[in-house]
Amino acid sequence: MTHALKAVATAGTAMLVCGHVAAQGVVMQRNLSLAMAKTIAEATLAECKSKGFNTAAAVVPSLRGKRR
Repeated sequence: MTHALKAVATAGTAMLVCGHVAAQGVVMQRNLSLAMAKTIAEATLAECKSKGFNTAAAVVPSLRGKRR
């Protein structure tokens, strides 16, 4: 795995951990482009697969501020 791919996977993991901490107090909103979210998901899946884990990932769009 390249250094850049590891950095993206690490960033994705950090965002998941930070989201849990933020849920306990101050509400924070983080927005990513679809391309960045897809890159993070793919890097995370590749890292998990290289370690022998079978995983899945989903990129879900935010509906905040949008009417149905």
